Amino acid sequence: MKLCKVIFIFLISLFVFSCATFPSNKTISEKKYFSSSGFALVYDKSLFEQKIINKKINNEKIVVMHNLLKINTHVKLTNPINSKSITTKIFSKAEYPNIFNIAVSKKVANILELDLKNPYLDVYCKRV
Repeated sequence: MKLCKVIFIFLISLFVFSCATFPSNKTISEKKYFSSSGFALVYDKSLFEQKIINKKINNEKIVVMHNLLKINTHVKLTNPINSKSITTKIFSKAEYPNIFNIAVSKKVANILELDLKNPYLDVYCKRV
């Protein structure tokens, strides 16, 4: 009788203590999005000369620079006033005042028909 109790307790303790959770090596990659609304810094030579921005931009090309996003990240820029948008890549990282969300060339500002005195736009991208 004692032997049956010992075997029974042994089996129950084996069952209880053998249950363990093993971490899964599979990670679900979540899509991370970046979106921001605010003012854009439209590049001019005087901004570089006054050291407001630390990199030069060719105003004849579609160039977009950001201070946080990686280079070659696809970005969609939208003018909320007239709903015009453009999809491009981040050309480079740049340092500029925190008031501005993004730095763009004059060609981008012309395509989006931004008001140069008040260049407000929306920035959307899928972060890589």
